Amino acid sequence: MRAGRKRKFNVSRHPSGQPKDEDPRTTVLAARQRLYGLSETQSRSDLAGYALGRLALGGSLGPEWRPHLDAANGYVSATARYMRVKYPSWPLPKAMDFISAKGLGGEPEIDEVKSIERRYERYRLILARIDGISRMKFHSIAFDDVGSGPETILATLKCTQAIIQGLPANHK
Repeated sequence: MRAGRKRKFNVSRHPSGQPKDEDPRTTVLAARQRLYGLSETQSRSDLAGYALGRLALGGSLGPEWRPHLDAANGYVSATARYMRVKYPSWPLPKAMDFISAKGLGGEPEIDEVKSIERRYERYRLILARIDGISRMKFHSIAFDDVGSGPETILATLKCTQAIIQGLPANHK
């Protein structure tokens, strides 16, 4: 009898007997399928990497989900940029740094700060018409990537629909 813990079956091994490391992408795809009930094709999508994307893939945002997803992503981007300008040391949740890819490096110009403030204020005023619980659930799933269930889906649809209706077509 060998010392140590028992070997797992169905694990590929090197000739020395050590288990082979799996490709991290394979592990992630398997976890997405297992945890969220996604198909293999859906689990490969970039949308499967965050809660709103999984709602869209699962059909919870309806057959015309793209405008809802774009509205939520616009809210997240506006909020993240506002927080980064107003509270630079405030950490963005879940290591989500929406700013770095957009090229907001160094100290922003006054005009850019005012533009960021105006954009955030437009979203804030639109969402002020929605009840507080729905706003909180929407913010949690959109910004913090936390939440699921029918109440969260309903809150997300309510808030994104308000954003879609409240913003002009060229709301940059």
